[in-house]
Amino acid sequence: MRSMMLVRLAFVAVPLTVLAVLAGSAGAVLPKTLYGKPGKVEILPAQGARVSASQPPTITFPGHKIGRSALRPRDLQKICTTFKVQIPATPPATGWIVTAASPTYCSKWLKPRTGYAIMIGNWVWQGAFNTQYHLQYTVTWATKKKKKLAAATYDFNAPTDYKCTTVNCFVDEDANKVPFISFFG
Repeated sequence: MRSMMLVRLAFVAVPLTVLAVLAGSAGAVLPKTLYGKPGKVEILPAQGARVSASQPPTITFPGHKIGRSALRPRDLQKICTTFKVQIPATPPATGWIVTAASPTYCSKWLKPRTGYAIMIGNWVWQGAFNTQYHLQYTVTWATKKKKKLAAATYDFNAPTDYKCTTVNCFVDEDANKVPFISFFG
C-alpha cells in the first residue's frame, strides 16, 4: 500500500518538477498563441549595452532555441521569427507602438526528430538615449504542405526579461507595470 502511494506521488511530483524547471528557464516571457500549436521555446533575456560615450546604445536579442510544433510531426517544418522594438505611444494615445522590426530569421527545413532549431536570431538594434523600449517577437511554424501551421507572440513582460551589460543602461516599469529598457548619457 505504501509503495503504491509513493508511485502515485512520483507520477505527480516529477511532471510538476519538470514544469517548474521549464517555467524558470523561460523567464517571465509568456506566449500569446495566435493560431495552431506552437513548439517549445527557450528564451534568453534581451541585452542592452552602451559600449562608449561616442556610440549609440544597442539592444541585442540573443539567439534562442525553438522546438518543432507538435502539429504535423512527420512533416518537414520551418521555423521563423521576427523581433520587434516598441516605444510608448504619443499622448493622448496609450500603449506601445512598434518602432522597429528585424528581418525575418528562418531555420532550414527541419526533419522529424530533429528537435530544436538552434540559435535563431541574434539581432542587434541601435537605439537612442532617453527612450523607453519594450520588446517582443513573433514565431511562426510552417510545413511545405500547410504553409501556416502555428504562430505565437512572446512579450518580454517582466524586468528579468531584460539585462544591462554595461553602465548607463537601466531596466524599469512604466505606470502600467510594463517593463522597459532605457539608456542615459
